Amino acid sequence: MSGESIFPGLSLEEALLVIAAVLVVVDVFVAADFPTLVAYVAVAAAIGMNIDADPRYRWVGGALVWLVLVVFHFSMWRKLVTGIVNRWIAPTRIRSVVESMVGECGTARRIKGHLMIDVQGELWSVHECPDLEDGQRVRVDRLVDGRLKVSRIES
Repeated sequence: MSGESIFPGLSLEEALLVIAAVLVVVDVFVAADFPTLVAYVAVAAAIGMNIDADPRYRWVGGALVWLVLVVFHFSMWRKLVTGIVNRWIAPTRIRSVVESMVGECGTARRIKGHLMIDVQGELWSVHECPDLEDGQRVRVDRLVDGRLKVSRIES
């Protein structure tokens, strides 16, 4: 199978790189990590196949390339793609779940003695707001250490 390709005129390694490029382009239009992570596997395989060494070292080399690409992905690539999408493709800005909750109204709930805030149908822990009563309406101000910082909505 070595040297054969699904694309006439391209080697297997070149075909893997073409597939990877298409998946990276797809990632710009689909807000998900999956296409790019699959593309990284294709790139790592193409590079690993070209390492002039024992097959075990090819596997290790390909795995190291994939690991470097995944670190790059989560440290820089996501920010770059989000910036491109937010600026040129979908200027309405992609927001995280937490960002989308800031400014939203919710309801304080006491569940088994713990104060929780029901926002958009999800329960969240509240940060430093012991004077809230069950059923009281609140507005989400920000997220602090994984918990919501809220303020009362006076009726």
